[in-house]
Amino acid sequence: MECEGIIASLDVENLYTNINIDRTIQFFLEEIYSEGSPPKIDIPKVSLQALLELCTKESPFVSPDGRMFRQIDGVAMGSPLGVLFANFFMGRIEREVFSIQQKPRIYARYIDDIFVLAKDDDELRHLHHCLQEASGLNLSVENSSDGCLPFLDILVNQQPHGFYTKVFCLARWLDIRLITGHTEHYWTPPRTDVS
Repeated sequence: MECEGIIASLDVENLYTNINIDRTIQFFLEEIYSEGSPPKIDIPKVSLQALLELCTKESPFVSPDGRMFRQIDGVAMGSPLGVLFANFFMGRIEREVFSIQQKPRIYARYIDDIFVLAKDDDELRHLHHCLQEASGLNLSVENSSDGCLPFLDILVNQQPHGFYTKVFCLARWLDIRLITGHTEHYWTPPRTDVS
């Protein structure tokens, strides 16, 4: 595989809490109830819309100090619907963008982190702009340095005919002390007499 071009990562900033819930619910409804979509589900469209709104916009949560709040837009972190909404929203945005522009040679997304092999800086800037415009979200860009790019927990090293990868650790992780299976403090069960 020829790997000419530049590698970069794009990161959707605060995706979960910035997802436009109403727009994402409309994406779901269009996908589920449009002609040519998978077999229809046996739930009326208006009912599914109400259920999705109830689960995302009316779902209360309690803060550490005991106060109760409602998430009015975006998906609450830890919500069972969070990953589903994030992936579906980004998938629809990608479909919109790549229907009007060519996809880069490599485009791989894991929820809100995107790995790209672009022809040049212009293609990368244009992709960044199009994704931001279509989504209404902010995306940060990290360019490779000397052909190396940390992406998720992998260091990707770009070579002329492929990529080499290895596990990537931030320097601050290297000083973390882990508890081993051998502890300094031995636990002795209490003695009991059984008659």
